Amino acid sequence: MNRPYQTYNGGKNGSGVFQAIINQIPPHGIFISGLAGNCGVLANKLRAPMANIAIDMDAAVVTAWQTIPGITAINNDAISFVPAYINCLPPELVPQVFVFLDPPYLSETRTTDQAYYKFEMRDNATHLKLLGAMAALPVKILVTHYPCQLYDDALQGWRTLDIQGRTRRGMRTERLYMNYPQPEALHDYRYIGNDFRERELYKKARKNFVRKMDAMPPL
Repeated sequence: MNRPYQTYNGGKNGSGVFQAIINQIPPHGIFISGLAGNCGVLANKLRAPMANIAIDMDAAVVTAWQTIPGITAINNDAISFVPAYINCLPPELVPQVFVFLDPPYLSETRTTDQAYYKFEMRDNATHLKLLGAMAALPVKILVTHYPCQLYDDALQGWRTLDIQGRTRRGMRTERLYMNYPQPEALHDYRYIGNDFRERELYKKARKNFVRKMDAMPPL
């Protein structure tokens, strides 16, 4: 198992969810998952060649990620750590960074008042602080949240894409906010397709291409 927990609230491990997100991620050398939790994107995408970093304020979550090969897990606050980390990089490496953020959702967008995480982000001020810090960074960033006015206003001008995700309380719309245009190339092509059926068709087509190539004479 590539993720630290079998079951965990959020995480984007649902079928069709992490695939849709990975299909929006361009090539990169350093991948940072801020507020990592049980990040299904980090767990399921191809590893970045330089670094794969999971950041979380919950020490238990960090300890769990440390059991996954190839992951550097850091117990820290993404709001302060991510800008500090990027500012310390050599200028030539900064364009290689990709940041994925899946923060605990605002209370007003949830279907219950139940607290799911040790470190919640229920108030608007903390979300605005996070988004302000990230929007100032010179790197590609993808943020996911339920559609809401606060995020639409704070990330005005960012490209958006709505996807459907299954939660324990039924289907919900997730909105992806991206500060970069539609990628012309992807970091990971294994999940191409809008749904399971289309992904299976592409997988079958790839296998057929390989089989036909393998059957050709060497010349």
